[in-house]
Amino acid sequence: MDHFPRSAFDDEIDALSQQIEDVESHRDSCKGEDRGDGSRPDHELAVEAYLDEMKRQLSFLADKKLAVSIASAVYTDSRENDENDSLDQPIVHDSAEHSSVMNEAPDTDEECIAGPSMTCPQRQDEKLEKLPQNKLQCCVCYDCYHPHQTHRLSCKHIYCRYCLKDLFLKAAKDQSLFPPRCCRQLIPLDAVQTAMSEAELAEFKRSEVEFSTIDRTYCSNRACGRFIPPCDIAVDRAQCSYCGSATCSACKNTFHTDDCVEDTALQATLALATSENWQRCFSCRAIVSLAVGCYHITCKCQAEFCYLCGLVWKTCECERWAEEDLLARAEEVVDRELEELLAAPVRRVRVERIRDELRQNHDCDHPGRFHRINGEGGRRFTCEICEGHHWDYILRCRRCHLYVCERCRRNRL
Repeated sequence: MDHFPRSAFDDEIDALSQQIEDVESHRDSCKGEDRGDGSRPDHELAVEAYLDEMKRQLSFLADKKLAVSIASAVYTDSRENDENDSLDQPIVHDSAEHSSVMNEAPDTDEECIAGPSMTCPQRQDEKLEKLPQNKLQCCVCYDCYHPHQTHRLSCKHIYCRYCLKDLFLKAAKDQSLFPPRCCRQLIPLDAVQTAMSEAELAEFKRSEVEFSTIDRTYCSNRACGRFIPPCDIAVDRAQCSYCGSATCSACKNTFHTDDCVEDTALQATLALATSENWQRCFSCRAIVSLAVGCYHITCKCQAEFCYLCGLVWKTCECERWAEEDLLARAEEVVDRELEELLAAPVRRVRVERIRDELRQNHDCDHPGRFHRINGEGGRRFTCEICEGHHWDYILRCRRCHLYVCERCRRNRL
């Protein structure tokens, strides 16, 4: 029997085995670092979960290699048996039959006993994909995939490669999703890097630089408007590598050699913000407004500050909320969840109860599980984080009654 050359399974198995040895060596070197209460540290639990996943994948590859090897052997033996059987057939001397056989057209590949022009390993791979396997469900799209098409995060949630890649691509364009995370735990780029093209990977890394830069400069050319990284800024001159325009990194307008003049458009915006009692983020300088609720503001850049004075949250002596704003929020919460009109005394009692809950949980960090509210009768929900509209369901914090969508719950909070 012919010996088949070293397959891709061998390379993958060797690489995975080496990786398991390296991780086990790292685990053994870190033992003895238990917490004071006797519990195991989080990083050690994460390493154990990662090892279990790699060992399951190694077992799967070994089984698949064995199946392909057996199938290849069976295929080769059947071909040799067919050839031996053909040699044992008696020779036909009838001239008429011989003439008719010689005049027939040769068989095509599709009519040949050997089947279509595919190699045996290729046909076996195709069959193996159809075999029943334990599939894992993606926590985002809820479709089921083979284990090698999924990734289990440190928070135990399972993402398919497509949803995980989609999260990274969206995070590259939306700072509120950056860095990509699930259940407040960062997702490493290694988890999806092999599924991203070079252009997508380069775009993500550019966004990483952009979102980590505090005082950002964007190209003053309105037709371009791209972010200019700090490495392209020298002595207040920001050179755009896309369109070649130069921008003043101080006033963000077209670069000039004289003293930077006052930016009238910005001053007009700031004057409007002052007249409307808006506040400006101390980190990214974005302007925010408050309609209802307490004075605790969490900006899209994740900076937390007081809405009244703009200082870092809990570093000032300002009031935490205004009673009229808290009452307005309580009324909003009660009215949006009503299925039928309430009598005025009943509604007043419910509003008072919600206001007391909001007063106690004004600094809520949304612990534990959210309550799921399903949509019925065409009811539409609005996420209070991304302001997206949803019809199927919305998630509500059990303490502060915040409405959030599934993506914001997992990737923004």
